[in-house]
Amino acid sequence: WRCTAAVVACAAACALAVDQYALVVLAEYPHDASAFTQGLLVLRGGGTTVLAESTGLYGQSTVREVALATGEVLRQTALNASYFAEGLALVPGSPRVCGDGGCGGGSEYALYQLTWREHTTMVWKEDLTLGCQVAQSSPLQGWGLTYDGKYLIQSDGSNMLYFLHPQNLTVARTVEVTENGQARGRLNELEWVQGQIWANVWYSNTIVMIDPTTGTCSFCKL
Repeated sequence: WRCTAAVVACAAACALAVDQYALVVLAEYPHDASAFTQGLLVLRGGGTTVLAESTGLYGQSTVREVALATGEVLRQTALNASYFAEGLALVPGSPRVCGDGGCGGGSEYALYQLTWREHTTMVWKEDLTLGCQVAQSSPLQGWGLTYDGKYLIQSDGSNMLYFLHPQNLTVARTVEVTENGQARGRLNELEWVQGQIWANVWYSNTIVMIDPTTGTCSFCKL
């Protein structure tokens, strides 16, 4: 009985070891209710904030620019109906993934857009024309994507994160995400925030904040 009580006490203490935070909504903005948002980032700030957005579903997938304040779609490009678009990340400069010419002369950035089960990443120029399509053998599915200044970081719906070279999308390393020593799966959309990877957990109102080196996480509940 004493051993059992000790194990239960230890489990309770370990459960409290993960930091928990509450989030406060500061503002709300209009948005296209028909868009199945898969990736979202701030493209341009300043007086008129513009978002880059990846929308999914077969036959409805797009990459688009959206005015934050009004929700207006400023421009967009539709993907072929055989692709289900997923996560989106911005990489500064003109990455050489599309060849020696990069993604267009003088480009300030490229947008990398995952597809779900098609093993293909789209690389878009600033004007949302396609620079190239890059085939991927790993991971098996595309879910979330972000950029840490050196690597693209991709999720595939499991508890694994993949660090990819932007030049060729090969895997540099992987990390397993854990919470109290247990695998934390269903990692979806990713963001790089002050040295941490933030991920929403599919089918929940939880955001986990992940140490990119160890994979351990804290979490917020919306």
